[in-house]
Amino acid sequence: MGWNRADRVTLIRKAIVFVSLIICVLLAVSAGFVLGIAVIYTHLFYLPILLTGIWFPKRAVYVALALGAIHLIVTYLSVIPLSVNEFARVLIFLLVAYVVGLVSERARVEQQRRKQTEATLLESEERFRELFNNMSSGVAIYEAMNQGEDFIFKDMNKAGERIEGITKDALLGKRVTEVFPGVKDFGLFAVFQRVFQTGRPEQHPLALYRDERIVGWRENYVYKLPSGELVAVYDDVTQRKQAEDALRESEARLRFTLENASVGIGTADRDGHFQRLNKAYLDLLGYSVDELRTMTFTDITHPEDRAKSQRYFQELLAGTEHVEFENRFVRKDGSVRDVVIRAGFFPYSNERPHYIVNVVEDITERKKGEEKLKNIVEGSSIPTFVITETHTISHWNAALEALTGISKSELIGSDKQWTAFYPEKRPVLADLIADGAPERDVKALYGDTCKKSPLIDGAYEAEDFFPTLGAAGKWLFFTAAPLKDAKGTIYGALETLQDITERKKAEEELRKYHAHLEELVEARTAELERSNAELQQFAYVASHDLQEPLRMISSYLQLLERRYKGRLDADADDFIFYAVDGAKRMQALINDLLAFSRVQTRGKHFEPTDAERVLGLTLKNLQTAIGESEAEITHDPLPTVLADEVQLAQLFQNLISNAIKFRGDEPPRIHVAVEKEQNEWIFSISDNGIGIEPQYAEKIFGIFQRLHNARDYPGTGIGLAICKRIVERHGGRIWVDSELGKGTTFYFSIPIKEEGASTDE
Repeated sequence: MGWNRADRVTLIRKAIVFVSLIICVLLAVSAGFVLGIAVIYTHLFYLPILLTGIWFPKRAVYVALALGAIHLIVTYLSVIPLSVNEFARVLIFLLVAYVVGLVSERARVEQQRRKQTEATLLESEERFRELFNNMSSGVAIYEAMNQGEDFIFKDMNKAGERIEGITKDALLGKRVTEVFPGVKDFGLFAVFQRVFQTGRPEQHPLALYRDERIVGWRENYVYKLPSGELVAVYDDVTQRKQAEDALRESEARLRFTLENASVGIGTADRDGHFQRLNKAYLDLLGYSVDELRTMTFTDITHPEDRAKSQRYFQELLAGTEHVEFENRFVRKDGSVRDVVIRAGFFPYSNERPHYIVNVVEDITERKKGEEKLKNIVEGSSIPTFVITETHTISHWNAALEALTGISKSELIGSDKQWTAFYPEKRPVLADLIADGAPERDVKALYGDTCKKSPLIDGAYEAEDFFPTLGAAGKWLFFTAAPLKDAKGTIYGALETLQDITERKKAEEELRKYHAHLEELVEARTAELERSNAELQQFAYVASHDLQEPLRMISSYLQLLERRYKGRLDADADDFIFYAVDGAKRMQALINDLLAFSRVQTRGKHFEPTDAERVLGLTLKNLQTAIGESEAEITHDPLPTVLADEVQLAQLFQNLISNAIKFRGDEPPRIHVAVEKEQNEWIFSISDNGIGIEPQYAEKIFGIFQRLHNARDYPGTGIGLAICKRIVERHGGRIWVDSELGKGTTFYFSIPIKEEGASTDE
């Protein structure tokens, strides 16, 4: 068992009193019986009486009675006579014990009261400090300097530290104008001075405080303590102020939106009396606000629609959150407008509707359009159906009944259009269009066969096979287009269908026929290629083999001419000349025939070729002919092309040689030009020669085709055929533009291709 300090002190005090009592008893016995003296020991009796009275006030009288009894007993039994004085001494014991005990008890009670008061004060101070530090509002205590010239910080709670972004230790003892330099402009310093002078509390209204350190909206309440100190209780309401500003801005924006909405928006009480209406609502009805406030919803409703509108109104009163229905309004001028009404009670107060909010959209033009659409759809021979924005079927014509075998009475008013085409529920194309689905969603469902319609904006068309239609299924081509009102809002979709089963069968037959035809063409092409190769080989071999006997004939004829020219008669000389000339022309013809056959067999791979450099080499080769004819040849800057350099040079040489050969009376003027078109270079070689009649523009490119006799214009008639073959090998084309007597322009094209691409044919 533990002993605390108070317990130990009490025990020691009890021991001291007990020991003093024992000593007093012993002294009384010894002094009274031995010495017969009472005065000596009775004085010692006051010690335990005083100690008991001081330490144990309530027991002091008992100790005094005990000691008085002992004294009387000892006196009675001793030689000392028992007198009145002895009883008086006992009374004195009792009186001393009572007085000391009373004084001591009062002192103890006073001490306890004082301790209790101190504890209460300490608890109150701690409670105040706890409250002070845990207030959500900032609290700062100030002491005035020089009768209010400035104010010094004495204390600040934690909320104040958080709001001001500073610690209490950093500002204690500092002047308020030092810590918050904007306090005077803020207006709070003047409030401090007035409260200090008058002692009356004052509210500083919401205002924006700003200095280099902090910016924020503050509310302050200032009062004066009895000690003369000032207390400021304040709140940072920046977020609240921002929220209020945002709310006001939002309300203004909402009010502007409602007032300028394209649809009518209004409110009415539970009895249907109008309260607030926007401009679109007023324009729709033709009444003023004051006129409508004297009317009810029923007053503007067409008589035939009033029962229906009342039914929906009762549904709202019964707890339905919102309703939507079509209705007819009667305008002030008596005209009727078709509308869609979306209404609901808002807000709810104690679960009772407060007022009606209704949004009204004028659909008069749409209804007229729907009526026209109905007449068109019902009378159309094309299978057609129409759905609303809620995917409900509104039209299903007779042609579609015949196609699907489903009557309109089974489907109109439902959203089961899929049952006519698919075994399981899924969107049809019109469903996607009515929802305004993006292109990726449409194609994800219908694949690559689906594409945007080139005729109708926002429409899609597709084709698919439907195995559930008919006995063996059917191929359908279908188009779905959105239905839009005057504002461009989609309110439904129309889908037309076309049975293309027979066309698909025909396409399949045609595909098979094309495949067979391609096989025949491939076989014929291969046969022609073999024949062409054999012909080329034959022409080469024949030309090559003819070279040797021809050289022999030519050599002997030339020898005969040298030896016997002038020795025989004139006819013999002519015969020899004709024979030699024929052999030379035969040699030229064989050489040209070899060149023609080698265009395909001896051609080089195409490489980037500088056409201007090739033209320069060609002109050097023709330098003698150019000089003799006094020809003037010019050219544009020529590009680099992908070509066979040797064949390109031969092409230039043949065309320029022809321009020099077929010249008129004036010296030749030849110009080489080039133009870049989309995917090819167009070269042209123009001259001022004798020209060609237009009817021969194609003939001249044939092999052995000549327009003039060999005496006037020597040649074999193969040059332009070689040109055509070279151009065609390069993947180009060649043609002529000429007029007799006015010169000629030959054109040829070379495709623009990257290096490595092949144009060999």
